[in-house]
Amino acid sequence: MTAVFYLLTAFIWGSTWYGVKVHQMSTVPLALSNFYRFLIAVVVLYLYTQMRKKIWPKLFWRDHGLMALQGFFLFCLNYYCYMRSVSYVPSGLTSVAFSSIIVFNCAFSALFLKLPVTRQMMIGGFFGIAGLCVIFSGHLAHFQSGGLEIYGLLFAVGGAIASSFGHIIAKYAQMRGADVIQNCLYSMTYGVGWWGLFILLSGESLTFEMTTSYISALLYLAVVGSTLAFIFFLSLLRNIGPGRASYVFIISPVVALVVSSVMEGYVWSETLIIGLVFVMVGNVLMLRRRS
Repeated sequence: MTAVFYLLTAFIWGSTWYGVKVHQMSTVPLALSNFYRFLIAVVVLYLYTQMRKKIWPKLFWRDHGLMALQGFFLFCLNYYCYMRSVSYVPSGLTSVAFSSIIVFNCAFSALFLKLPVTRQMMIGGFFGIAGLCVIFSGHLAHFQSGGLEIYGLLFAVGGAIASSFGHIIAKYAQMRGADVIQNCLYSMTYGVGWWGLFILLSGESLTFEMTTSYISALLYLAVVGSTLAFIFFLSLLRNIGPGRASYVFIISPVVALVVSSVMEGYVWSETLIIGLVFVMVGNVLMLRRRS
C-alpha cells in the first residue's frame, strides 16, 4: 500500500495546480479560499469517520496541543507562505525552493525523532532538487537577486520549514500511537481555526464567488487535494518516515507539468526531459530500501 499512497499523493498534489490557479484569478482572497477549502475538508472527513464508527485512542491536553501546532504549521502557515511566494515569483521557482523540504525533513527527523538518515537518502534528495532546478532553469535564469523575487524564494523556503515541522509533529504523534485519520481530522480542524483567526485579524470580509469554475476547483481542492491527499501522505509518514515521504514534493511539480501538457498543450523540452531523468534517479535512490 505504501507505493499506492505515494503515487496517489504525488498525482493528486500534482493535479491541484489548476484549482489553485483558478482561485488565484478569482475575486475571493486566497486566505478565505484556503479557509473554505479546509473547512469543507474537515466536514467531509468528519462525515467519513462517523460512517466508519471506529474507536480511537483517548486524547489528552498534550495531544491537542501537538495537533494544534501541527494544524498551524501544516495547514495554515505552510499555505500562507506558498500564497505569498507565488505572488512574487512563478510557481516553478516556488517548487524549486520548496523542494528544500527534503533537507529539512531529513535534518529534523534525525534531530528531533532520532530517525536514521542514510547516504542513499541524501544522494536521492540531491538528484531530486537538481532535477527540479534543471526543469525550471528558464525561471531561474530570469531570477533577479536584487529584486522582490528574493521575497518569493524566502517565503517558499519558509513554507518548506513550516511544512516540515508539521510532518515531524505528525510523525511524533504516530510514534505515540496516534491514528492517522484521527490525527488528520483534529489537526486540520485546528488549521481551520488558525485560518479563521487570521481572517478575523486581517479584517477580511466574507465573500464567495458563485461560479462553476470556482466552486468545482474548491471542491476538488477540499475533498481530493486535502481530505484524501493528506490521509495518504500521513500514511506515508507512518510507513516510510518524513525523509522519504518528502520526495512527493519533488514528484508533484513533474506531475503538474504532465497535466499541463495534456490540458494546455505544454510542450516538453530537452531540458525538461533531462531534469525528469534526474528526478527519477533520485526517486529510486530515495525510496529503495538498503540491502
